[in-house]
Amino acid sequence: MEGIDDALLMEILCRACSSPKFAFQCKLVCKRWESLISNPIFPSRWNELCNIYHPNRRKLFFLIFNLRIRPKQNKYMLNHVVSKPTNLLGRRKSFKLDFLPCSKQGLPASVRIAASCSNGLLLCHSIGHLMDSEPRVYYLCNPLTREWVALPPFPAKYPFMEGVAVGIVCDDKNWSSTYRVVRFHEGKYAYPFNGHRSAFIAEIFSSKTNEWEETEVWYPPLNNPSFCFLGYRSGAEYLSDNIFSCNGRLFMMNAMGIVVYNPFEPERFHIIKFPNEPHFRHIVYGESKGSFRLLANTSIGGHGCFKIWELTDYEKGEWRLINEIFFRDMDTDDVALKQAVWHDGGKGVQSLGLDPNDEHTVYFDLLIRDGFSGRNCVNHRQIFSCNLQTKKAELLHPTISQWSAEKELGRAYINVFHFASSEYWPTCSNEMPLPTSN
Repeated sequence: MEGIDDALLMEILCRACSSPKFAFQCKLVCKRWESLISNPIFPSRWNELCNIYHPNRRKLFFLIFNLRIRPKQNKYMLNHVVSKPTNLLGRRKSFKLDFLPCSKQGLPASVRIAASCSNGLLLCHSIGHLMDSEPRVYYLCNPLTREWVALPPFPAKYPFMEGVAVGIVCDDKNWSSTYRVVRFHEGKYAYPFNGHRSAFIAEIFSSKTNEWEETEVWYPPLNNPSFCFLGYRSGAEYLSDNIFSCNGRLFMMNAMGIVVYNPFEPERFHIIKFPNEPHFRHIVYGESKGSFRLLANTSIGGHGCFKIWELTDYEKGEWRLINEIFFRDMDTDDVALKQAVWHDGGKGVQSLGLDPNDEHTVYFDLLIRDGFSGRNCVNHRQIFSCNLQTKKAELLHPTISQWSAEKELGRAYINVFHFASSEYWPTCSNEMPLPTSN
């Protein structure tokens, strides 16, 4: 192929590589191929071709769990992955983030996932005892291909993690992976002349400018003058300040409803009120077959059930109830799961997410109390899916997280991230050459 110029050879490789994994294997052929495939233009063209020839390709979907515990003077983040059977992870039960520069040798739980997006990317940073002394740097990475890029340090004007919610959104119309990272600050407001707060502060990083910028985001007209941007908690142990990225927008919850924000139009946001349901518990939302849906536990006549709504109009905030299933009607062969859904009415069940590929599949977490060790309660969790058509419940992971609530550990919290990749090439380029994994 010495007589072929680089542009033509790159086009040939783009069409010949059936997957990112195969493309990375092709890097080993020779230095020229490695150079061409490592060029940021390659994944952009590869994605463009996939979009043309495979527009309906299924997404790879994982639920990622950040388990945070607080030993005496440190914090540890343990990342677990749950999905339907896939050969992408092999026998691994977690994404290994040890390829990131912020990973501390000998301390595998030194990396925290801050956000995820529907393009198959994770936003991570280092974790330590004194967070404000940690490097103020985020790393955007593809955990499947182990590519990463470091964002410029964000300003030290505001705290690193306290009162901060982080989201990332990619411009799906731009295959060069234009993206923005947003840091929302709880309690940081702008006050106009009348003395009433009417905007909150956000820090936005743009991959186009490669810079952070502070922005005032103005409220829409609200009847509640004490509007709190964040602060909604969907369960005692799940933290809901994870921000969901879908269709170029960021979605998050507060007590008034779902806050929708488009960082590519950064001056304003709007609020979609929850469906008219009096007994919401454990609300989660996500994308399923291109539609934005909401899943929540509730009860009817004292019997536990869950409901699913679909958002039919973003601007008007109109919902349509599409499913309602009682936990007692689920069919399962697992004894512990059967006890929880049949006899306990789903009291220990929490909603986790919706499947982006299969509109008939939803995910739940079952908390099982095993007893006591001394004075401390010992728990474990079972993750299961439910088919909405057959009502069949199936265990995905029998022990996703297990801990003993000993005094030196304190209380454990869990963040749940939805990681979806369209099997295209999730790129994390910010117009600079990407480092390669070792």
